[in-house]
Amino acid sequence: MITLLSDLLGLAGSGKHTGVVRPHVVGAGAGTRVLAVEEIRNREDFAALAPEWRELLAESGVDCLFLTWEWLYTWWELLSGPRRLRIFLVRRGTRLIAIAPFALRPPELLRLVPFRALEFLGVGSVGSDYLDLIVKRGEESYAMAALASYMSDCKYMLDMRRVLVGTANADLLVDELVGRNWRANLEDDDICPFVRLSDSSWDDYLSGLGRVFRSSLRRARRKAESSHEVSFSMVQNDSEREVAMKEFIRLHHKRWNERSGSLALHEQAIVRFHDKWSRIALARGWLRLSILRFDQTPVAGMYEFSYAGKRYFYLSGFDPAYSAYGAGRLCMEESLRSAFDENQTEYDFLHGGEQYKHHWTREHRALGRYRVYPPGVRGHMSRRFMDVRGGGKKLMRSARQADAAVGSPDVSGIASKQQAGQ
Repeated sequence: MITLLSDLLGLAGSGKHTGVVRPHVVGAGAGTRVLAVEEIRNREDFAALAPEWRELLAESGVDCLFLTWEWLYTWWELLSGPRRLRIFLVRRGTRLIAIAPFALRPPELLRLVPFRALEFLGVGSVGSDYLDLIVKRGEESYAMAALASYMSDCKYMLDMRRVLVGTANADLLVDELVGRNWRANLEDDDICPFVRLSDSSWDDYLSGLGRVFRSSLRRARRKAESSHEVSFSMVQNDSEREVAMKEFIRLHHKRWNERSGSLALHEQAIVRFHDKWSRIALARGWLRLSILRFDQTPVAGMYEFSYAGKRYFYLSGFDPAYSAYGAGRLCMEESLRSAFDENQTEYDFLHGGEQYKHHWTREHRALGRYRVYPPGVRGHMSRRFMDVRGGGKKLMRSARQADAAVGSPDVSGIASKQQAGQ
């Protein structure tokens, strides 16, 4: 299960294990600790981690849906592609205190990325947010020091996306690596609008929305209810899930076919992922899949999850033929109301600053992307290449967006650590 020789020593992808645990002494004086770093490289060992993973996540400060073993293992099974598993574990004695859920991304010549990098499990079009390292509360500084010491021998570039800026364990790992002469860039990645449900009742929340928007909701509901029998239902069992998933996918594509197509359910592999994942989420009590019907006809749907007291909005869909009735907004209204009814603490719209989300909330969190380069020739070349490539992409984006109106909050100030370590 445990591999300690790095790819730089020529064993990359061999699948062989030395059977040795590498100890790391961290801290000083009375705070000195001896921690062991292990490495998981195959699916069987990943599967065996499930009980420890769940326990550690619950004891961490980053407990969220997209860091659950269930989400990431399902992703690895169905969407990992050519990546190689590189999960780093930190133990104090036999107790697991940290997980770095990484995979090794191969060179991508078609995307002009000619070198390998460690990135989080769950990246890509599946849309995972709040990715991070999972660490037991109180052990963060020790665990990150041990992990940075171990990774300094491996010398892979790190590409950590969808990180919650300012509070992530990834920040601590970057600081440790920069202290070992690594170089780090932090870029804006996206924003996650959200609603604090615990701060008000449903009626108070609704009254706090914009007057014009509230009026449009009322008009849409009156128009829909005067013309149709309106119902909103959430799946309760697997047979309902199967039917509702097919209805939802059809509605999602109806919504996006008018806008050059969906990037969320555009491949069969992703559809297979959501079929399997939604079944798992239903069994865990996490799935919130809802369909809005007019006269028994599905007109809109919400694909959401409930985890650790929070509601996560993942995808929506609606039939544009019913746009005059505001079917999409009515479905969102019902979903938010149900989150209040469940006494959940927060409704998270997840990444994306689309204007429609800001009708429902004015708050958001910033996500960032760390690129961290090891010292030495390889790290220097990788960094220079990415700087040149990034500059070209920025010029292309600027040209495309020159005449576009910006409809989301400004998040350009989050990269305060950019060029850290220079």
